Amino acid sequence: MQAAELEDFQLLLPKSIRDALPKNLADELRRHPSYFAVWTYPDDETMTIVQRAKLTTPQLSDTDLTKAVLNMLPANGNGIDADKLLRRVPLNVQRYLFRTGLKTTIKERLSAYIEITETGQIRRKN
Repeated sequence: MQAAELEDFQLLLPKSIRDALPKNLADELRRHPSYFAVWTYPDDETMTIVQRAKLTTPQLSDTDLTKAVLNMLPANGNGIDADKLLRRVPLNVQRYLFRTGLKTTIKERLSAYIEITETGQIRRKN
């Protein structure tokens, strides 16, 4: 994974290290912009995303984006959770979606092919 939720990243660390981290780790990481890019996830403002600074957000055409996301969705019409989908798409698409927001991107760029159900599942349009 090239971008990660800050909470998920912290859970990978041993408890003794987590306890020693600054209380507001996001602010501390923002103080080092040459190493880290830190932003609030567009679909959920309570979620903080961290990425290595030298990784850039790729520019993807609607066609490339649609192909990448559609290939990860079940063909039988069932949906998939957004967080599962984010972890299945190729890394360049993942970086793009972490920056722009998965649900926002679907609504703005992929709504002709993909929909978000009332329960929040992502699925192919019928």
